[in-house]
Amino acid sequence: MIRRNQKIIFLLILLILFFSNYSCSDNHSSSIQQNEVKLIYSAENGKDVYIKGDRLGEKIVVYFNGKVEKYIIYYESEDVLLKSSQISISEIKELNNLFIEFNFNEYPNILPSTSEIHWPTSGCFISFAISEVEEAKEVYVIAFEESKYYPSGFYQFLDKLKEKLNSFIT
Repeated sequence: MIRRNQKIIFLLILLILFFSNYSCSDNHSSSIQQNEVKLIYSAENGKDVYIKGDRLGEKIVVYFNGKVEKYIIYYESEDVLLKSSQISISEIKELNNLFIEFNFNEYPNILPSTSEIHWPTSGCFISFAISEVEEAKEVYVIAFEESKYYPSGFYQFLDKLKEKLNSFIT
């Protein structure tokens, strides 16, 4: 019975992660059109019990036109725009090269591939499209595990991605 409850909780967490990553709006209630978005990266920290308004983590959105936005993610509340900036075409190319270098499109959709339940859960979501006509590849990383559960070079990729995204929002 406990194992079944853990699986139900895990599925609920996946649903929350999935839907929370698309509720991105700023104080002006603008909505994101998916074909305008090059990258969405969100990282969330787990907690035993959530209360409406709890800070879950951060999200960075990069648009094909070079606009970059950083949001704070809150539980059952609107995401709040923290900062925005503009990047150059060469920086967009550097971002593309990073995803190509680490074979991002070869990653499975959910990482790690373990059946163990980790509570409180934490992880990240990455959605990336190389071009405006290509469908975005989406990867969910649930509760960072031992490296054996991840593709070769995953942690190096994640470190470089976070470093690159943070350099866009300074």
